[in-house]
Amino acid sequence: GALLAVGVCLAVFAPHVVWMVNHDFVTLKYGSATLHQLDDLPQRLYKLLSFSALQLRMLLWVLLSMGALALWMRKQPKSEALPGARVSDRERRAWLLGLLGWPLAVLAVLCLGQGVRLQDHWGFQAMQFISLWLAWQLRSLGPKAAPRLLLLALVVHVLAMLTYSRSVWDPKTLDQRGRPDQFYPAQALADAVVADWKRHTACPLRYVVGGTYEAGMVSVYSGQNPAILEAGVPALSPWIDMADLQRSGAVYVYNEPPARLPGPEPLNKHAFTLPGSDKSLYDVYWTIVPPKACP
Repeated sequence: GALLAVGVCLAVFAPHVVWMVNHDFVTLKYGSATLHQLDDLPQRLYKLLSFSALQLRMLLWVLLSMGALALWMRKQPKSEALPGARVSDRERRAWLLGLLGWPLAVLAVLCLGQGVRLQDHWGFQAMQFISLWLAWQLRSLGPKAAPRLLLLALVVHVLAMLTYSRSVWDPKTLDQRGRPDQFYPAQALADAVVADWKRHTACPLRYVVGGTYEAGMVSVYSGQNPAILEAGVPALSPWIDMADLQRSGAVYVYNEPPARLPGPEPLNKHAFTLPGSDKSLYDVYWTIVPPKACP
């Protein structure tokens, strides 16, 4: 059984291995270029704990639903396992432990042993089989569990939606929302960049080069969805065709004036101020590298 599992695993991964060899291991290089390292053990422990706390918060509504269902069903007679089942409870439990426990164990080893700074969204992949574990926990509650769980899920979803919507309509939370574009005049920046681009060329804007945040805002709010070359480093955006970028031109966005511009065009500036204020929070700079030819 173990040899068969290993063989199937190798067969599944073989196409990706062949692709990596043919593409100079670009996926591994991208991973090594984007991973953030934690130096000492206290930092690693803190990150692992904060990562775990965030995953619990994300699953809070689900766990509350399961807890409420268990209380609701506590006086119901327990159902026995189906007779003649080909897979024992022990085997099924081991399978579920592999689906859930193994990804979490890998993340813990990466953080504590290798000092990898865990990204919060990695939890979505690590916990994607939590629904199977929940279904396993429901196996002994009987047929009445399903409609009750559906009712609880609807109630919990409504409560969660009301909790979230409060941050949108309650004036007391306006200063606590943390929305990246709440007070950030991204549309004004994108409009200024696109207008400057159109003054230089009639070709479409296909690439933005710069930091993730500012370049991302220009891309999203420009209405043209240009691709982003993060920080101007090809290893951080390996899907960018550098030869095509050279032909198609790009907008280069900076947090501060660069020592050297990529082209002969002058540097432009956009000052960011909060509504009702004349004081600039900070400035964003950009320059245009016109395309050599329209695609």
